[in-house]
Amino acid sequence: MRSHRLRLVEDEEPAPQPYPFPSQSVSPQRPKRETDDLAEQLEETIERMRRSLDELAEELDQVYRLPDPDDDPPAAA
Repeated sequence: MRSHRLRLVEDEEPAPQPYPFPSQSVSPQRPKRETDDLAEQLEETIERMRRSLDELAEELDQVYRLPDPDDDPPAAA
């Protein structure tokens, strides 16, 4: 049996710091209602994208799945 040794390798450059998001308070440039509408639109868009990705994953699973032992053998041509 082979044994593998793992070792920690650190990046030479430090990871970039994420962009600081604005505070949770509503900015004076945009009214709260407009901000709420934008948040709702974003949530709906994310949900639509999630459903699309789930549908795509199902299609890919059907196209690229490996045959099961219970599947019928391919018909001779």
